[in-house]
Amino acid sequence: QWTLRVPAAAQYDQVPVKADSKRIEQTVDLVITSRLTLARGAKRLDVQTVIENTAQDHRVRVLLPTGIAADNADAAGHFNVDRRPIYPLRDKEGQFYPEMQTGPQQIFVDVSDGQRGLAVVNDSLTEYQLMDDEQRTLALTLFRSVRNRICTEARSTGAFPNQKGGQLLQTLQFHYAIYPHAGDWQAGEVYTQARELNNPPAVWQVSPHTGSMLPAQMGMFEVNNPNIIVSALKKAEDS
Repeated sequence: QWTLRVPAAAQYDQVPVKADSKRIEQTVDLVITSRLTLARGAKRLDVQTVIENTAQDHRVRVLLPTGIAADNADAAGHFNVDRRPIYPLRDKEGQFYPEMQTGPQQIFVDVSDGQRGLAVVNDSLTEYQLMDDEQRTLALTLFRSVRNRICTEARSTGAFPNQKGGQLLQTLQFHYAIYPHAGDWQAGEVYTQARELNNPPAVWQVSPHTGSMLPAQMGMFEVNNPNIIVSALKKAEDS
């Protein structure tokens, strides 16, 4: 468990889209509790993190030094896996927007040099960043606390300071896992680990009850390729 002393909120200028802001002097305690579980025979380290969020206008991330010399990260998307470089596309002058260094992901993000890799699988997180530092740190965003502000353009910003739903001032729970593996995300079967975290087995007792009609072992179907994901089953219309 960690207790972080952090600024309570941000102080914005009259035109917040210009990013003329700073942290206020008042501070609050941010209590973070993580439970790490390594089950017998497991290939990944499961983490349950609970945060009592008392601060506004901030972002909380998990920083994982990968130690892998990679310039790209692979992240699960919609029916595909997207490979993105550390830096976004640059303009003709070689410049880029720093805030565009974060990328979207769904149930996993993986860093690999082709020989070894480190994946973070999760059930609800959507933002990551692969940092250009010596350890190639992988940053996983747990949450952002934001103000309710409707902005059509710089001169017409609607602020609603009393509506604090976006600040997430509540108890927040997160489930993710750290999964080291050989090869890239395909060879390491990262999708399998991500699906197992999101879709744990459901258990029913089928024997030895006298009324049981099912054998102790049976299967409805099987897939012989771990990189094929079954997303739906449909009964035939004529049988």
